[in-house]
Amino acid sequence: MSGSSFLRREPILDRQQTLVGFDMRFFVPDGTELGALLSNAKDGTWMLRDRFVLTSQPPTPLERASKFPKAACIVELEGATATAESAQTLRQVGIACCVRTPSKEPIPQDLYPALGYLSLDATQLASSLPKVSASLRKLPAKQIARNIADNEAFVLAKEAGLDYFQGLWFQQPGKQSGGIIGPAYTSLVTLMRLAQENAQVAKLEAVLKRDAALSYKLLRYINSAGFGLSCEIQSLRHAVAVLGYQNLYRWLGLLMINAARKNAADALVTSAAVRGRLVELLGQHLFEPGERDNLFIVGMFSLLDAIMRVPMEEIITQVPLPESVSDALLHRQGPFGPFLQLVEALEQPLSRGNEDNTEMLTMSLSLTPAQVNKSQIEAIVWADSLASI
Repeated sequence: MSGSSFLRREPILDRQQTLVGFDMRFFVPDGTELGALLSNAKDGTWMLRDRFVLTSQPPTPLERASKFPKAACIVELEGATATAESAQTLRQVGIACCVRTPSKEPIPQDLYPALGYLSLDATQLASSLPKVSASLRKLPAKQIARNIADNEAFVLAKEAGLDYFQGLWFQQPGKQSGGIIGPAYTSLVTLMRLAQENAQVAKLEAVLKRDAALSYKLLRYINSAGFGLSCEIQSLRHAVAVLGYQNLYRWLGLLMINAARKNAADALVTSAAVRGRLVELLGQHLFEPGERDNLFIVGMFSLLDAIMRVPMEEIITQVPLPESVSDALLHRQGPFGPFLQLVEALEQPLSRGNEDNTEMLTMSLSLTPAQVNKSQIEAIVWADSLASI
């Protein structure tokens, strides 16, 4: 496939499992400018607000980083670039530097004081991680534990005092059984079912009236500046009528995920929102507006088993979803399945096999690498705005 290479991203979490940044790298470095993707096209400012990006590619030109927040861009040095002089050049424009340990080549001793970050391989170091981390703590650099494989490895790295944690362990599906529909979700699920059935507005209004908090959120949402309405919506019946069934269904799904922030890691909920928007962006050229809402639900609900800590099969029996959505969530099949496969591939480790799979899926969906890369950044930026919903 001609054009730019694919951008692969991996979440970086803090000690509270809040998503604070991403490791972003191209499958095959080909000159595609990561800094341009991460900066606003109009004024060159940083697109990801308070999240940082760890990468092997500094912005080009380096002066681009002068408009970024300090240390928003972290460049990993290796080989010939791992020198104190290189680190000083990057630091002058606000770019932090990082090296990996263990490393294939010895790291110059004069480089260590210039580092902002150290990346420690949790899998390779295994039980020796606490000892290695302690020996490096005399340096001013923050420590990132990479290749966290499971929760046990996360706990070990956290107890060892590391600052950040990199991997997909927190996305592992839940295995507990027993149902997900508690008091916090009953109204949401009931309304989703009614919206799917195009039930009479009076029935939806009756459910909303029994849940004061949900009613308030709906009125606040529809009266927000984003709707641009000329008059304030004060009744629930009017709100449902103005919003419409498809938009209501989408909003309820988003609210269900956002409500889980109280019980699930912030990074997990944010990742679900990113997936939802990304699946929608990637598929919008092939589906009518009504079906795009289902694309969004597919991406967002693909992590619902990890959020709720129960198997996806059990969730599907309790949450009203179209067959096409269920097919994608359970089997990665149907019209929406390939889009979810592509989004998941973009989160996987760099490898030739994953690169080939990503390329095949992209071609089959009539997309280009450039479209996929741009959509990833747009989805992350969009998900940043959801905490107030």
